[in-house]
Amino acid sequence: MLHNGFSVAKSIISALIGIAIEQGSISSVNEKLLSFFPDYSTIDNLDEKKESSTLKHVLTMSAGFVWDDVSTLSTDPESYTAKMRESSNWIKYVLDMPMSDNPGTEFLYNSGGSHLLSGILTNKTGQTAEQFAEEHLFNVIGITKWEWESDPNGLTVAPWGLELHPVNMAMFGYLYLKKGLLNGEQSVPESWVEESTAKYFVVEEFAVGIMDGMFDYGYHWW
Repeated sequence: MLHNGFSVAKSIISALIGIAIEQGSISSVNEKLLSFFPDYSTIDNLDEKKESSTLKHVLTMSAGFVWDDVSTLSTDPESYTAKMRESSNWIKYVLDMPMSDNPGTEFLYNSGGSHLLSGILTNKTGQTAEQFAEEHLFNVIGITKWEWESDPNGLTVAPWGLELHPVNMAMFGYLYLKKGLLNGEQSVPESWVEESTAKYFVVEEFAVGIMDGMFDYGYHWW
């Protein structure tokens, strides 16, 4: 049966970003975040911090937005994630958030930021993240059955919502152990596997009782 992988979807979205960069749809991780969303001519709390935030900052959970996915459960109606889910436009909700830090300076786990990656993929490839994954990842490594949630505007939910068979979840992990090469095809660039699993932040404690200890964080990879 299919199982909800929860935030493992974040690592799969990270892989899709790497594939899109390899294909030339995205130029680099250093592209400015707001450049991916030209349709949003009015963004609240716009300042130099927000204008300087990049795709890399989003991938490393250091984009600088105010957010809290740790001390308040996402199921709490007062949490930022719950409020995003209740909004009519998840992308706009995240982009409108005020900034708390200079981008790239502080790790702050942010599922809303992860959802921006879905919008980036759609804006740059013309496909939803699910469609892009089916064509360029799932079909290549043999994943044939899944379910993936969408937001109110039809964007694939990037932070969670992907259900896979356990063996296929394991296959995705094995793909990274094999540096992106499986079934004779380099579905994820080897350079991206190495870059996205490198250490960018050391997180001493993520969430008490969930992940205690010290962890390294890459591009949506622990």
